[in-house]
Amino acid sequence: MKKLRVYLGLMLFALFMGIAGEKQIFAKEWEKASLAGGASMEQAVNLPELTIVSGNVTSGQADRYYSFCVKDKVWYNIKLYSDKNLTFYLYNAKGKLLFRRTGGFHKREFEPTTWDYSADFYGNLAHGKYYIRVSGTSSTASGGKYQDAFGDYEIFTFKSIRGMEFSMVKDYAVYTGKEIPMPAITVKNAAGEVVSPKEYDIKIFYNYNGEPVSAIKEIGEYQITICPKDGYVYDEYSDSAGFPENIMYFSVKLKKAKSFRISSKKKGCIQVSAKRTKNATGCEIMISTDSKFEKNIKTYKMKTGKKAITKLKSKKRYYVKFQYYKKVEYVSRSGFHYFHYCYGDWSPVKSIVCK
Repeated sequence: MKKLRVYLGLMLFALFMGIAGEKQIFAKEWEKASLAGGASMEQAVNLPELTIVSGNVTSGQADRYYSFCVKDKVWYNIKLYSDKNLTFYLYNAKGKLLFRRTGGFHKREFEPTTWDYSADFYGNLAHGKYYIRVSGTSSTASGGKYQDAFGDYEIFTFKSIRGMEFSMVKDYAVYTGKEIPMPAITVKNAAGEVVSPKEYDIKIFYNYNGEPVSAIKEIGEYQITICPKDGYVYDEYSDSAGFPENIMYFSVKLKKAKSFRISSKKKGCIQVSAKRTKNATGCEIMISTDSKFEKNIKTYKMKTGKKAITKLKSKKRYYVKFQYYKKVEYVSRSGFHYFHYCYGDWSPVKSIVCK
């Protein structure tokens, strides 16, 4: 039940981050430009990054053409929003058609305006020049063409983090009561090149309630979010589990359990004694008849330094180890109180024959 509560809390937090991330993409200070677009590929109007370009296609008017350049090998996301089902084309520098899609019905929920149709391209683009064509002319199933849509549109272009790699040298540290230095982080672009730390920001959240923190210190789990600059939208892509790939997790754990004593002076009983540590709520003992702890396992918690484990089989050899734990309490964004158990590493294993 306790694990279920924690799991539900984390799922709610992930959902909140996902919703907040979707709004954050378009809440940036995009520079809005009304560019009509060229009437042909040779007259294509250059499309700056991080720009919302608005235009329109009217009856008897030529299609609209735009161009943009890709400097690095990155994943691009190009979105076309319109009030009619216009068709969106993407060509390379030689005029080869790479992508075509007619806008499907989609209610755009974010401000400042609402569009009914959308079409978008999402893929890895190599270095070079590309062209966008916006048209009200669609192809029929038999190969013919007809003019079926005229209206206003907006184009968004931005780079995605997809294809980038994020890694940490070490994903945990032992609690010391002092501020813990930021772990070493490596970011690589889609071409496998290391990205300079000046090109991204780092944000830290306490994972149990999603609150931002300025430093890593207290026991628990932290969410480290890498936010690339230079036009990247870092929360647009998620992995198969639904979690953004630019998020890594860092834990502050209790120190590793070391020395403890075990004895058996009474029949069917083993006495375990462990030294207390001031940062822990208590100790968790694991006992088994299997040296690898793969079967016949029992666990016990103790808040004092001693624990008598009874109802064991006499003349049987048992293996024992223990770890420190701390009960961390926190308040969620919605005001609910939760708690989570944080553990240190297991001690070396000891064995004894029960009397």
